[in-house]
Amino acid sequence: MALNQALRNFLKSKNRQEPASFIHLFELYTSLEHDPHEEKALPKFLKELNRKKTEEERLDFMYNVLQKYNLFRNKFTRDRKRDEHAEHCKLEGNVYFSEGNYSFALGFYTKALMGANGPEMLAICYANRSAALLKLGLYEECLIDIKRAIDHNYPERLRPKLMSRRVKAVALKRKQKFESTYYEEAPKIPTSQRNNSIPCATNSVEIKVDEKLRKRVVATKDIQIGQVIAVETPCVAALINVVLFHCHDCYILCYNPIPCKTCTEVVYCSEACRENAFAKYHQKECPIYLSMRKLVGIDTHFQWALKMTLLVQTQADKCCDRIDTDDDRTRKTLMATLFYHLIKNCTTVLAGVDEAGVKNFKRVLMSYMHICDYHVSDIDEIFVHGGSRDLELKQETFAKAMYPFSDKLRHSCCPNVMGWYHGVTRVLRAIRTIKKGEECFFSYGPLYTNIEKEERQNYIFFIYNFKCACRACKQNWPQTESVPRVAIEDHMFLYTRKRFDVDAAKMLINRKIDLMKQLERSEPNDELINQQEMLFHCFYILGNKRAFQSQLLACVQDDTRNSGEFVRDFHKLGSNVEKVDFLYERMRQYGLLDDKFTKDEKDDKKAKKHKEKGDKFFATGAFSKALQSYTRSVMKAKSSEALAMAYANRSAALFKLEQFEEALTDVERALSGDYPENLRPSLVTRREKLLGFMGAHGPAFNFFESVPEIPEEQKNASIPSASSCIEIKPDEKSRRRVFAARKIEIGEIIAVEKPFVFTLAAADLYHCHECYQLCYNPIPCEICSQTLYCGEECRDKAREKYHQYECPILISLKNIVGKHKAFLLAIKMSFMISDENDVPEVYALVENLSRDNNDEVFTTALITALMYHLVKTYTGKFPEDDLEAENKFKHFLMTHLRICLTHAAGIDELYPNQVSEGQEPGQELLSFKSETVGCALYPFYALFRHACCPNVFAHHHGTQRVLRAVRTIHEGQECFVSYGPYYVEHSKQERKSRLLSQYHFTCKCRACEEDWPQLDLNPYYLTSKQDLDFVAKIRNANIEAAVEEIPRFLERLKGLEVFEPLSELTLQQKLLSYCFDMLGNKRRIL
Repeated sequence: MALNQALRNFLKSKNRQEPASFIHLFELYTSLEHDPHEEKALPKFLKELNRKKTEEERLDFMYNVLQKYNLFRNKFTRDRKRDEHAEHCKLEGNVYFSEGNYSFALGFYTKALMGANGPEMLAICYANRSAALLKLGLYEECLIDIKRAIDHNYPERLRPKLMSRRVKAVALKRKQKFESTYYEEAPKIPTSQRNNSIPCATNSVEIKVDEKLRKRVVATKDIQIGQVIAVETPCVAALINVVLFHCHDCYILCYNPIPCKTCTEVVYCSEACRENAFAKYHQKECPIYLSMRKLVGIDTHFQWALKMTLLVQTQADKCCDRIDTDDDRTRKTLMATLFYHLIKNCTTVLAGVDEAGVKNFKRVLMSYMHICDYHVSDIDEIFVHGGSRDLELKQETFAKAMYPFSDKLRHSCCPNVMGWYHGVTRVLRAIRTIKKGEECFFSYGPLYTNIEKEERQNYIFFIYNFKCACRACKQNWPQTESVPRVAIEDHMFLYTRKRFDVDAAKMLINRKIDLMKQLERSEPNDELINQQEMLFHCFYILGNKRAFQSQLLACVQDDTRNSGEFVRDFHKLGSNVEKVDFLYERMRQYGLLDDKFTKDEKDDKKAKKHKEKGDKFFATGAFSKALQSYTRSVMKAKSSEALAMAYANRSAALFKLEQFEEALTDVERALSGDYPENLRPSLVTRREKLLGFMGAHGPAFNFFESVPEIPEEQKNASIPSASSCIEIKPDEKSRRRVFAARKIEIGEIIAVEKPFVFTLAAADLYHCHECYQLCYNPIPCEICSQTLYCGEECRDKAREKYHQYECPILISLKNIVGKHKAFLLAIKMSFMISDENDVPEVYALVENLSRDNNDEVFTTALITALMYHLVKTYTGKFPEDDLEAENKFKHFLMTHLRICLTHAAGIDELYPNQVSEGQEPGQELLSFKSETVGCALYPFYALFRHACCPNVFAHHHGTQRVLRAVRTIHEGQECFVSYGPYYVEHSKQERKSRLLSQYHFTCKCRACEEDWPQLDLNPYYLTSKQDLDFVAKIRNANIEAAVEEIPRFLERLKGLEVFEPLSELTLQQKLLSYCFDMLGNKRRIL
């Protein structure tokens, strides 16, 4: 029990431990706890560790303990270039390239370059990457990679194609009207305004010492909004994200980097940067970079600490002026000890260094470990989100760095200074007027506009150990419910076709500053926040940014300079048809429909590539991945021989995976096709083996257990899928909602509902696209390469209902919707429905749609116009000149898009839970984990409102959704489900933000109103022997154990629910949910 409590305390400490570090500490505690001579070894160990006077002594003590228990084992991973690994990444890139996903292909080709060993492999990878760069419009980078391929002796037999690509790239580069820059040059401080004592700052600020003898930044004169205060370069930085597209030395954005010559972990923009990095620091970290990355896990600031130690072994003590908790010190000492072990034993950094030098190295390493939590800043870049909400600016952190001057600014929840990045240079500007003598403040994260006071105070005290006393906290400024959307004409003014409009941003800055000066007198107010947001966007556009694709509004802005009027005209239109036609005509006018169609053809060459990739997986024992590649080969095969070859190879993978019946079916398909005569004997032998194995592989593994049925006498008279325990009544807004007609007990079935329509979102190689049945040996559509079916009956049924129309354009539709599979639901519905009166339960959902969400209306009209163009041009859906049929389709499609955007729900299933890299076997609770594999529309389920503490939960049997009560629901109470955010797993602010952005409401459930705490459901908290035995039984999806234990969990929940919120109650709910998961969808192949 002492071990459990220690682990519990360790997990609770700041909740920031990375997986790798946790495992090491877990190993250490386990070893100490199981020492038969030391019952209280753990507390004694911590007490002795904390008794050490210096950081070096702490590190030495930890080192000796880890060494004593042999816990340094397997902490070093040798990093080697291997052409086999490069070939694997190259093949992955080829698959994405063939599917038109050039960005993903680019990333895999760069990974291949990083792992390539021989010059020929390097040349081939450079050549392949040049093809992706060409498709992405990066012509200069494409030409450079072509030259690199030739310089590395690209094979003569392949050169003609490469030369043709070079000619095409040169021609396209000449036509290119502009070249985007990663960032504008950082502003320079005029000589007359330079600060004599602070090189990076202007003379508008000075550093003063406060009453606690800490340095603070104070204005020496009035500082106006937008005025530059400092332009600071970091003393050191380290990449943590987007590592394939940034130079590891100068951090510039680079889509065609070159790899380190020795390790497989870093890339550079040029030879000069590669040589510079190696001379300065990389020669020291190169041998251990892979091991270090595995150790730090998600706590990437530790990586920064080691790099700082290797670069700068001075002034470390001066930077660290905040005190860590004991848990933090233990965690950091552990990580520093592991780093020191790698440096000492796997590099030459300390070779020849005397004892005093080694002692200093340990001291500096420990100092930077402490500094890294509090003094390291995130470096961001912006890009435009390409999802359903067009032109939404997003930020992404790609590096961490230390800025000594910026770090002297104290925190405020209403800061008067903010930073923007030009590369890794940070530009500090005033965002409020700062009077002479006033202190300059920065935000350490929380802002009053989007986080409540109590949560801000808790966060700041928790992380930085002080209580914020800024104006916003003292005067309790209200949190903004939702930041007002920036005026569309201003927003669009920042963009032109395919690029950020830097000139437009510069023009807007002064206008916004003038408005803010007037508005800040009455702060807090929403309009000021609006104008601040716009000003921030302008400065972002001058800083780090990634390119994005052209959009309709950008074209309008280019053409008329008034996209705002265009949008207002759009919203004045009445019907769906008018809105769609309005956008369709403009898109046709600007040529934005020309490149939306991708022709989908069967291709034996691509089928062969997938087969060869499967062969490589098969040879290494990766039979699940081989199965996937062979199925892709089945989908792409054009000739009867290629299809037969794919079936035969897939049968071998299925045989290895013990799917004997499916393997036998594939063998028969291959033999009945044009399988080569010289290969038939081995296939016949496999068939004989399979016949011998039939029925000999143990009990069947069902996709799902039988679907529960509602007894006839309990069925709801007005809702066919529901029980009589519920009824539909209007809520306070007269919208239909679900209420309890009588007391509903925990576990009681409320409804068993079939979806009106579904589409696959994942695992689409293992499911029939018509009936959703799990199928490891599906057959392909005879025309397109996008769908699979469990048999000919489903293939024919799908074609008759809808696939005849989606078949020629499905790949194009997927390219348009991206990850938003709900949009595919909508067009599938539009092919299936001929009249609204046929499905009144679906069209009744229109009443739940937001009437004032202009963004949603515009987006769905735009998607409708694109889809209509594809259907009209490339399918036979509409009879010639039948305008009525076309208009009816537009109306249906736009309505369906809005319904599905709001009401589409996921279909879940369990699949094998692989032990992740760095995770010890046995640490996962189950051998299965949940995945959302489908997207469906359930008309009855759509009537339920959201709660972060729902009283109803769902499980799936095939596509059927079974709804059960997870809490007692008394007569007259409303029934709630969760739309995703759950109080146990997400903070109140996270839940609020997600619900506002996605569903446009603020949740008022008990968990939100009473501010219930997040609860940890870590499996190590299990204390009951019955629960522990249960987990051991269901680990491998033991159905009998799940059925047997359900009554016990139901009884336990009834006794505990009066004490909610309670971690034990939540854990029991989770275990009950596991039971029902076991009865639902599950597969045993990854």
